[in-house]
Amino acid sequence: MNQKHLLRRVKSLLDKAAASGKPDEITLRHALKEGWFSDALAWLLDPKGDHGLGVRFLQEFLKAVARERCNPDREYERRATHLRWSYTPGPGQRSTILRLSNAASFREFYLAGRTKHSKHSDRYCDVVVLDLDSKDGLVLVIENKLFGTNSAGQLRDQLWGVEDKYSRARVREYVYLTLLGDKPTSIVEDELPILPRWVALSWKKSVLAILTTLVSNPKGRLGELMALLGWLKDLTDRTNSEPETVIQFIKCIHANTAVCLLFELNRLRRSGEWTQSTEGAHRLRLSHSSAPRRYLTLDLTTDCSIAIQSKLKKKALCDKLYLPFGAPARQVFNLMQITARDLYWIHFDKPTAFLAERYRRTKLSPPEEEFKPMLTFIAKRRFELQALLGVSRCCRDSDPGEAR
Repeated sequence: MNQKHLLRRVKSLLDKAAASGKPDEITLRHALKEGWFSDALAWLLDPKGDHGLGVRFLQEFLKAVARERCNPDREYERRATHLRWSYTPGPGQRSTILRLSNAASFREFYLAGRTKHSKHSDRYCDVVVLDLDSKDGLVLVIENKLFGTNSAGQLRDQLWGVEDKYSRARVREYVYLTLLGDKPTSIVEDELPILPRWVALSWKKSVLAILTTLVSNPKGRLGELMALLGWLKDLTDRTNSEPETVIQFIKCIHANTAVCLLFELNRLRRSGEWTQSTEGAHRLRLSHSSAPRRYLTLDLTTDCSIAIQSKLKKKALCDKLYLPFGAPARQVFNLMQITARDLYWIHFDKPTAFLAERYRRTKLSPPEEEFKPMLTFIAKRRFELQALLGVSRCCRDSDPGEAR
């Protein structure tokens, strides 16, 4: 698939996803972040919020947690402190018996690492709902990962902290909220046993479904949130119908960036030669002939940036350098030329032995001329493409049959 045809396919995909409406640019600029979604969720879960829903959204959200916790097709842990759906047999508290009018929601809720009974790492919980009545206390912890995944030990420390500090609460529930309802994962051995205590819910199916049921004529902030979730749903559906288009688009950005950067690195060299190789399905390497054990990795991030890192074997030699896309093509190439020079100083112990003194180019190189139309397209539709890349990663990582 040539670049011109590929861009037409991506444009068609975005246009079809926006057929029933698309959030305006200012909404996309500030809303495609986990923090914004967490703020919106905390607002909805607050019975005294000015959304006008009172306690109804919190009630329906807890019902969704209870239904998923009792789903026979999922291997969730069931405890007396967890929620139980209706008259489903087994341990747990029915969500409908909770009195929630005094509940309050919190953002970035801090859990101290050291308490009287245990020691664990300090953690901030994205969203927490507390209703610490003496008879039916509730602690609801929500880890919101819109396009990303949990960090190592994060869910373990949050759960241990809550279980220790709020052990008297009758209900202690844990929700892992993602766009499509992905289950949490971990590479930490002592975190694996607690993952079944986290219920996986979906922004697309759980939150949007609740709002659609509760709100017949959405306006203001509610309208903005529901329109954004509806557009993300449509974008997800389109991405699922054309996965190869998005994969080819990602590969094309990768490949063009590598070729352009390789051209500039070789133009600046004093000796030796830079060459390109691949690592896995989505990562490219650049290495210099004088130091084959050292290499540069190139990764495309969901905000339409290229992350570049210098490594020795698998050990990072520096923080990642980010080459942002979204500016006019000429400015991206200027940034790329500056980055190429910086990479010599980061990558080599004696950079002056490899870096020749050369002036900045005034004309585009042949690889840059070829890449220019794609960069122009990215600049025009940057925020839609950021969502597309995030949705695409969620679709690749998620089992569609498990999305809730």
